[in-house]
Amino acid sequence: MSKGMNKVILFGNVGSDPELRYTHGNTPVLNLSIATNEAYFDKNKVLRERTEWHRVVVWGSVAESLSKVVTKGMGLLIEGSIRTTSFERNGERRYVTEVCARDVRITDRKQRLDMPLDFSVQADDMSAAATQRAPSVPAPAAPAPINAPYAPARQPPHSRSMVEEANIF
Repeated sequence: MSKGMNKVILFGNVGSDPELRYTHGNTPVLNLSIATNEAYFDKNKVLRERTEWHRVVVWGSVAESLSKVVTKGMGLLIEGSIRTTSFERNGERRYVTEVCARDVRITDRKQRLDMPLDFSVQADDMSAAATQRAPSVPAPAAPAPINAPYAPARQPPHSRSMVEEANIF
C-alpha cells in the first residue's frame, strides 16, 4: 500500500470573528471560516469570480493566542490537513469537512506589526505553541578589493585537437 498525503494550503480572508470554545477536557478549540477567491474566464471569455468558504479548526494554546488577534477580514495563510467528522442530529447522519490547521500566518502587513507573525501547532501531539520567526536575510557579499591584481579566468587544460583525434587509427 502506498503512502498518501493529506495537505491543504489556504490563502484567504477571515469571514467572521473566530469562535473560541473548550472541550470537556478543557482543550481550547478555535473555529474560523476562511474565504478564498478564484478568478477564471467562462466559455464566453467573460471574467468570473468564485468564492469558496472553508471551515478551519485550530487546537491548543495557538487557538487561544489566535482568538486574541484574528478578526473578520484579516488575511491568513493556513497550512493543515482535511478532516471529515460525522455526527447524528434528529436521527440523521451528518458530515462536516474542515481543515485542521498546523501552521497559521497572518498576511495583513498593517495588522501584524504588534503581534506574532507565525502560530504553529506541534504535529506530533497536536499541542500548540505560538512562535515568532524573524525574517532570514542573507548577509551581503563582501566586495572585491579595488587594488586587487587582475587575474584572468583559468583556461581548461587542452586536450588533443579534433584533427589529432581523427588520425588515431
